[in-house]
Amino acid sequence: MPGGRRRTARIHAAAADKPRARRRRPRPFGLRTRLVLAFLLVAAVGCGTTAALTYRAARNAILEQTQDTAVGSFRRQVASLSTSLPVDEGVMREELLRIAAEGRPHPWRVYAEYDGVLRVSSTDRPESSVLTSELRTRARALGARHGSFQRVVRAAPRT
Repeated sequence: MPGGRRRTARIHAAAADKPRARRRRPRPFGLRTRLVLAFLLVAAVGCGTTAALTYRAARNAILEQTQDTAVGSFRRQVASLSTSLPVDEGVMREELLRIAAEGRPHPWRVYAEYDGVLRVSSTDRPESSVLTSELRTRARALGARHGSFQRVVRAAPRT
């Protein structure tokens, strides 16, 4: 194997003639590792987004179902009223108290207004601060054949 040694010597001699190239510092993460990390990041973001959208859709569906049930129950109770005209404030207040007590899952606050003059409620105040002028306008609109409702979301009390 003398020929093999000469060949090795020639390679070493040729390498010695070339200027030494800078050695590249090895990267801590190879291409495969970076691809796996990128995939995991995309998967985690996708899962988080899906969970948030699913939660929002489920919450809205439950809220809508609860609201429809409450409005349907309220309309049935109002349909059972027998109010004579002209409206008597005492009789109307008794009916509102009855409707409010039958509200589920807890007693409701019921406000009634007749012809913009007579305002009665099941609470100690005859007028609500949460009824908007938009709701009143919609309820008084020409051709409105049914009552209007508005869901009110109260903000948490500040501490």
